[in-house]
Amino acid sequence: MFAIMIRSKSSVLTGYRFFWAMTVVGFNDNEHCQKCFVGQRLSVIRATTVPMNETIELMVQEGTVVYFCGVSESHVWAKNFHLAVRVTGDKNDRIVSSMVNGQTITIRGAGKIDFDERAAQQLYPEKSRKFLTCRNFQFAAQMFGVKKQRHAQPKLQGFFGWV
Repeated sequence: MFAIMIRSKSSVLTGYRFFWAMTVVGFNDNEHCQKCFVGQRLSVIRATTVPMNETIELMVQEGTVVYFCGVSESHVWAKNFHLAVRVTGDKNDRIVSSMVNGQTITIRGAGKIDFDERAAQQLYPEKSRKFLTCRNFQFAAQMFGVKKQRHAQPKLQGFFGWV
């Protein structure tokens, strides 16, 4: 079982211009925001259509990583919503997280994945602030990022070529 419920006093999700969820199986480090994720959108999770105050069961396999993102209508980054989970299928596993406007999301059958900016900063120091402050990029870098090998430049040997 993997299910979500958003509790709200309203009949529609409020406070988010965009709200989506996506299974994440990989990472494109040339992009940030949603484009950095390799995976599938969960089509029922959209700001304009996600049902309020009812349980939504999602057909997602155990072990799958799911990322929830909400971009605030006010464009204040502190009001954005970010939550990463790994599906366990155990109905006793429960996450409750606050959202804007007094709304809460409850997720059953998953465990929360904590993340921060450290992996992105360490693995991608050459990236701009736009990348390094993006929570999606930070999560993907922590889960899927790899340190790129810097190849040493070959030395010249005389006039005729490389060593």
